[in-house]
Amino acid sequence: MIDIESIYHDNFYKLFIQAERLLKSKQEAEDVVSQAFLKLMTTEDVMTPGAYLRVAVRNACIDLLRKKGKMSLLNNNVETIQEDSYHIIDSIRADIYKAINQLPELKRRIMYRTQTGFSNAEICAEFHISDKSVRDHKYSSRLLLKKILKPLFTNNQ
Repeated sequence: MIDIESIYHDNFYKLFIQAERLLKSKQEAEDVVSQAFLKLMTTEDVMTPGAYLRVAVRNACIDLLRKKGKMSLLNNNVETIQEDSYHIIDSIRADIYKAINQLPELKRRIMYRTQTGFSNAEICAEFHISDKSVRDHKYSSRLLLKKILKPLFTNNQ
């Protein structure tokens, strides 16, 4: 069961800002965001409510602009949307690197080598450990990273 109250609290303002930037109207933005929340409450099996809402709001804004014949307004905002996406990706990347830096030294070094394209054999040779050890370190590192990163991506989308 979705805890709509906490999802609303965590997401409404961000969604409203997104919609208002596209529509240039506070009233229309509020209507679009409210409709997205209503749609969320009637949709089953939503795994990531925050992402679902962002897409629903974006699509509803595009539909409304098309309906009103204001596609030029949308075209002017495409660059803003792309820029926002780059900022989100950069923020996620920074969070991941920060999490990797929290790993024990050997696991951290192995993860950095993996990210830069080193093969398991190259990592084995560099650290003088077996292939199984490299795989075990990668596996346990991924588990630790999931644990470290989980609070950043749950109930906050």
